[in-house]
Amino acid sequence: MKEDKDKSGILLIIIPFLVFFTTLVFIVLKIYNILTWGWEWVLSPLWIFAGIILIIWTFICVMLSSGSSDPFWEDENVSYLRDNKKDKGGAKDE
Repeated sequence: MKEDKDKSGILLIIIPFLVFFTTLVFIVLKIYNILTWGWEWVLSPLWIFAGIILIIWTFICVMLSSGSSDPFWEDENVSYLRDNKKDKGGAKDE
């Protein structure tokens, strides 16, 4: 279990490093006229990475602000227990 956490932590460091390193290599190759690409493609690792982060961030924000009283990640058993507590602690029938 600890190895899984270590791997995810390493990925969070390695992926941005690779994106910025690739961009730096493309910039150097463009400056020395080895690459004949336009600047939008030289800088593409940055905007592709930024786009992926933006999509993930938007998805998380939409899911958190959906306003649903019963979020999709909530366990059915927890909802069932919560509903039973309300029934038992509510007003008494006469």
